[in-house]
Amino acid sequence: LRGGVVASPGAPPVWTAPLQQSRGGPESLAESISEELAGDVALWFSKRHRKLLAKRYTRNVVAYQRYLTGHFHASKRSEQGLHDAVRCFRESVELDSEYALAYAGLAAAYALLPMLAPCDPRRYMPRARTAALNALEIDETLAEARGALAFVKWHYEWDWSCAEREFRSILTFHPSDALARQWR
Repeated sequence: LRGGVVASPGAPPVWTAPLQQSRGGPESLAESISEELAGDVALWFSKRHRKLLAKRYTRNVVAYQRYLTGHFHASKRSEQGLHDAVRCFRESVELDSEYALAYAGLAAAYALLPMLAPCDPRRYMPRARTAALNALEIDETLAEARGALAFVKWHYEWDWSCAEREFRSILTFHPSDALARQWR
């Protein structure tokens, strides 16, 4: 690294590095500082972590907004909230058919509906499985999709060994996932 961390006893660490600055105003100075810092900090991360930081699931702003709105509705944990979440996640997927997180949100909403509302699981759990598999086809490391699929296997198909394999798979990619650990 070109820079380093300097720490005095009892004081917070301070980043120090020489700055390569060409002439320019305050905007170019700020840009130079952020570029230097980003470049130096990026060296600390492994290749895997750099990929995760750079990963974008969608470039469609409206699809992303519908996805966030879906999570808002799903967090209500009510029948109407989950139906609204399904609608939002479906709209997000219609806007971007490669949006794995939206498929995973859709899978979770479908899976939770029969758990939290008087709904027929035979109608919603297969839809949850399909949405989770669509998400995993796009990104096999997506913990949210694996969690929804494991939930379907566990609560609907009663395939506990397969559900456990899914939970183990989540923990392979995300070892600190508390929900996967608790359910497993």
